[in-house]
Amino acid sequence: MLYTLIGVLILAFIIGRMIWRRVPSEKQSEIKRLIGYGTIAGFLATCLYDLSRFILIKVTGFQFWPFDIFGIFGKALAGEQATGIWVSMLGAVFHIANGTTFGIAYTVAFGRKGIWAGLVWAMILELAMVTVYPGWLDVKALDELVSVSMTGHIVYGVVLGYTARKLILRKETPVHA
Repeated sequence: MLYTLIGVLILAFIIGRMIWRRVPSEKQSEIKRLIGYGTIAGFLATCLYDLSRFILIKVTGFQFWPFDIFGIFGKALAGEQATGIWVSMLGAVFHIANGTTFGIAYTVAFGRKGIWAGLVWAMILELAMVTVYPGWLDVKALDELVSVSMTGHIVYGVVLGYTARKLILRKETPVHA
């Protein structure tokens, strides 16, 4: 998985660089601004996604623990024989980077659209996740997985849609001395 990820990242970088060179410089500055806003919105949305899932589990007493995925991601990146807390930390960093990157993509493509577009984006991510995870992870508590995941993605979509739009449309107010 690690070599595949590295290969995909290198290919994406090369393709992105080729496209970027064709973008007019005035448009490049706008895209850079959107990437910055998307980084903020995506990171915040990912943090609140995880917080909402944690709160839901504590309130409902669900047995499904979604944060086990960090160790699975870490092993997928570092190798099945990898052990230790660093493996879960690597997986958590991957998870945060993944959520942030989806936030950047959303902000660049749809950031001005607001909460409803953020929710649609999050539901597309939710659909992809519930299509892949149950078979890949051999999930037993499927109802709990869907409930926890759906809640997290709703929060992610609302926060992403609201924050991206707010950052893009905010008015700079002059500071009076």
